[in-house]
Amino acid sequence: MSGYELVERGREYRDLYLQMTRAVFSEDAARRKMLAWDWLFDNPHSVEGNRTRLFVMERDGGPAAVSVGLPGRFALGGRTYASLSPMTTMAYPEHTGEGLRILRNYFRRREGLLTWGLTNSLRLNKVCVRMGASQSPPRTLRRHVIRPGSAVRAKRTLPRSAAAALDAVGMPILRAGALRSPRIRTGERIVAVERFGEEFDAAWGDAVGRQACMQARDRAFLNWRYVDCPVETYARRALYRDGTLVGFAALCLQAEAGVAVGRVTDIFLYGGSERDFALLLADANRFFRRSGCVYSEVVFGRSTALDAAAQRTGFSIRKDQRPAVMLLTQDGGHGEVEAHLRDLHMCRGDQDEDY
Repeated sequence: MSGYELVERGREYRDLYLQMTRAVFSEDAARRKMLAWDWLFDNPHSVEGNRTRLFVMERDGGPAAVSVGLPGRFALGGRTYASLSPMTTMAYPEHTGEGLRILRNYFRRREGLLTWGLTNSLRLNKVCVRMGASQSPPRTLRRHVIRPGSAVRAKRTLPRSAAAALDAVGMPILRAGALRSPRIRTGERIVAVERFGEEFDAAWGDAVGRQACMQARDRAFLNWRYVDCPVETYARRALYRDGTLVGFAALCLQAEAGVAVGRVTDIFLYGGSERDFALLLADANRFFRRSGCVYSEVVFGRSTALDAAAQRTGFSIRKDQRPAVMLLTQDGGHGEVEAHLRDLHMCRGDQDEDY
């Protein structure tokens, strides 16, 4: 390895890790990594034998490349597995290629863990597949344009007055489109969630046996990810029917190309229908419009019901997104992954783009 050594490190590596983020990422991204440091190690799924740790390629006593190994729990074919996901894999420019060595390490480990995640290119997906991993179908991004003039102005030169006029013209069209969205019926309510309570654990416990392929959404994970996250502030909304929890959505407001963007960071039904997804998405879009967003987005894995609900509620622009890769290192693991990965439920909140 020409003097390189792969080692595991923990919280004590903070300063060297943050020094690398400042050299590799933008100022804002490096700031987010700094804010998220302790939170990543406080992950509730970080337990003895599978803790949050750094995989570091060192040379001459210092880091050349590093990746955060984030532990979790994953439901696959109705069973739950301990999982490990690579986050923030990076290398100093003079050590380009060592990050790939670390990635290979994830898929060569034989700890009985389910290893999964998103690479930053289809080329790296092919590398993972050659090492035995399976690849999901493409994920889906759906976009809803709320202010068309402002959206056009963000992409190309357009006078402010023309953008405002186009926004005004588009408003009646949006209102007409909203008529396709379902209406709340008697016995149904969508409410704000301060913290995820015991009913979310109970609902997940009932639903986990029916899940083909998704990260576990127990109460501890949901509070860690969407309440205690130090990097983003999320609006959390839950749908109830006759007092029973049906599903939830986590929403956030971000800026992109100088405009406000609303993102459905997570959306999940414990048992429900296309209409229930549509109720949550319509509620999200009302929140995004009140917040002055130019457009909104939702990203998800393979879900006919969610795709139809997004179309129904105005998320009419559709794009394929990079597939995820996954490997389960135990007897029969490859067949288990292949059987269920086609039905992957994976939202933005399962990724590390926010932190």
